[in-house]
Amino acid sequence: MNYKKEQPLLFDKIILDKAVQLLAQRNHTELELNQKLWLFFSKKLSRQMSSAFNQSEYDYSYSQHDDFSLNLKNKISEIVCYCQQKNWLNEEDFVADYIAMRQRKGFGYKRIELELKQKGVKSEIIRSKLINLSSQKTSLEQITNLIQRRYGVINVSDMKQRQKIHRFLLNRGFSHQLIQRLYNASLDEDRQ
Repeated sequence: MNYKKEQPLLFDKIILDKAVQLLAQRNHTELELNQKLWLFFSKKLSRQMSSAFNQSEYDYSYSQHDDFSLNLKNKISEIVCYCQQKNWLNEEDFVADYIAMRQRKGFGYKRIELELKQKGVKSEIIRSKLINLSSQKTSLEQITNLIQRRYGVINVSDMKQRQKIHRFLLNRGFSHQLIQRLYNASLDEDRQ
């Protein structure tokens, strides 16, 4: 369908309205929006087909359903492209917002990078936005605040507590080197 006319068909308008509703709630990736629209409309389709089948008014064949599913996927892809053209769907904005949100919650750049890849964001976009995040000073301050909130004072000489904190920070997405720098900084403070 050509959207230059700005007058989509009724079915396209319904899909577009749902896409706009989802994008108004928060930013999404292209993959997320595709999945949410597909899930919403395929559930709607299956409910309509099952109710029609139960009433025995219509005889739906699998080929008709498959054709409609393929058509639905194509329509959803067109709507997603249209949203990108209108800049309603912008992955760079999504990545920036997502990184800020996850960083506020105390997650490291490795964990954030993994989550963004799972959401279907391109590696180039992730790398360009994560460059700012991987600065060592900010990460050390973030780790220190995170540990103080979670565990209180770090006793570097207690190996059990040290291992527990190390596992916790690794799970949060911080690197071994960064955690080691934290311990070295704590040891330096203890010596003084």
